[in-house]
Amino acid sequence: MQNVCFYHHGLEYKLLWVEKRFQNPVIYDKFGHRLLQYIHFTQSPDFPDSIFNNKDGLRCSSFRIKHLVPHAQKKISLSLVKQQYVNQIVVNSDFKKSTFNVIEALPKMANIWYDIFTQLNEKNPRHEPILQKIIELHPQALASEVPVWTTDLNSIQNRTIKPSPYNCMADKQFTGHIDLILYDPEDHSLIVADYKPEDHFLSSLPQVATYGLIMKQVLGCSNIKCVSFSRERAWVYDPEIIRTVVIEYIKSYGDPSLEWRDIVYSL
Repeated sequence: MQNVCFYHHGLEYKLLWVEKRFQNPVIYDKFGHRLLQYIHFTQSPDFPDSIFNNKDGLRCSSFRIKHLVPHAQKKISLSLVKQQYVNQIVVNSDFKKSTFNVIEALPKMANIWYDIFTQLNEKNPRHEPILQKIIELHPQALASEVPVWTTDLNSIQNRTIKPSPYNCMADKQFTGHIDLILYDPEDHSLIVADYKPEDHFLSSLPQVATYGLIMKQVLGCSNIKCVSFSRERAWVYDPEIIRTVVIEYIKSYGDPSLEWRDIVYSL
């Protein structure tokens, strides 16, 4: 397993990837070759590391659903699942094996390693060791803590960011890190996954869906799905719902002004 460390906003992010898994012919042909080139680019002098350390820079982790009317979060979450815009997978529930086998392993592994690290350290383990165990042991996990960024035309013209085939163009510049990227052999899709130990998905859905939209543009891959997972369950959705049905729900429950709403249309 290969790794490289970044220090962004004073925090260490360890990009991990298992290069031999990219060599699977199906993965390599569909998006693996491009993703591997992208990962290697993050270690080159042209990687725009400076924007990740801009104290005034916008971070994708701030893309949240908030300021809705009371109880709206729960109502929207339940409705998205009921209307099958989001597929909820509960660990140990009685459901038939399906295309979600790869995804079902995520909450199970998170739960196992949370318990192990808790027993060893006698305190709540951080994100990083759990993600590292998943990338080590999940056979379809390709990379973790993958840095992503967007840029706008002004930044290119002003040479704030060098032109690159890995720049994702948007109306505004922002940065982020994807917890996990995996491959689903059932439908040959790329999975953008984010670990959410708080055990709810809606408030952070814009962040995770935006990561999916960025990967669509950067990798030229249309078959992408997003997964938010806790130690108890996982939620699976098409990143495009952040530009469609989720916006309609937000309008119905207070219609707050949220910065990311305009940005996602530009991706």
